[in-house]
Amino acid sequence: MIKIKKILKFIIKKTKILNLFNFLSSIIYRFKTKGVYDLKSEYLLAQQKSNIFLKRVIQRKEIISKDIDLNNELNSTEIYNIPINKFVGFECNHFLSGEDPLVETSKQLIENPDLNIFESYIYKYMKSFQPKTLGKLYGLNKKNKLHRINSNKKFHPWIDKYPTGFRVGLFGPKDNSSILYRIIRIKNLINNIQKYGYLPSKDDVIEGYVLKNENDFRFLVTQGHHRVAVMSCLSLINKNQFQKVGVRCKPFYPSKKNVFNSEDVLNWPAFKSGFLIAEDAIEIFNKFF
Repeated sequence: MIKIKKILKFIIKKTKILNLFNFLSSIIYRFKTKGVYDLKSEYLLAQQKSNIFLKRVIQRKEIISKDIDLNNELNSTEIYNIPINKFVGFECNHFLSGEDPLVETSKQLIENPDLNIFESYIYKYMKSFQPKTLGKLYGLNKKNKLHRINSNKKFHPWIDKYPTGFRVGLFGPKDNSSILYRIIRIKNLINNIQKYGYLPSKDDVIEGYVLKNENDFRFLVTQGHHRVAVMSCLSLINKNQFQKVGVRCKPFYPSKKNVFNSEDVLNWPAFKSGFLIAEDAIEIFNKFF
């Protein structure tokens, strides 16, 4: 009985510390951005307007890559070619769905480089899609526990024990400066990739990890959403372009794995911690397919 009480006290103490950390993270973020979500400074906007990454791209040479083979262990230092239709965003946005804000805005910018921010797909998306919970963000069953968790929490049950921290996310509300920042960034990427192609380097490459579900898989992007979006758009315009894209399969903190299988749900951190039941964890996993 004494041991059980000690364990319960430890869990309660740990939970309180975690909640305090998450609360303080949110407060610090709001203070830094003056209470506005994803506020971009004039300095950051000026950087994008100058096409800051162009000089790096010009100096690069094509690096060696190979097709991904999920029957073998993936090396996080190598570059693997992933079919363009296997990419999915961090918050489950499917790039080729016809509803991804980055891809649809890319289409508009190719047709009209002088696109007005207020006419952009991404502006309307950020104004109309403002989920309050992770349950709403992922479109989960109302009984799923994640309907009680704030949408700005970082949480993937195959990686995290509990929802933690603070993520701005690819959803509203957003300050107009953030939307403008993304539009300029997409425009730069369209120009750079159309002229020079996609030239990753060992230090600057699309990163993510693999989700496996029976005989199918997805590459979940953790870095490089805008690049994937632009190449997804260009692949639709020209079927001979960007049907495969080079990436690095890299573990995402705090996990040390770069492949996650739905069959292992009982070993996922969120299940083992007791935070989620297997049914709720699998539901969010399936949304990425």
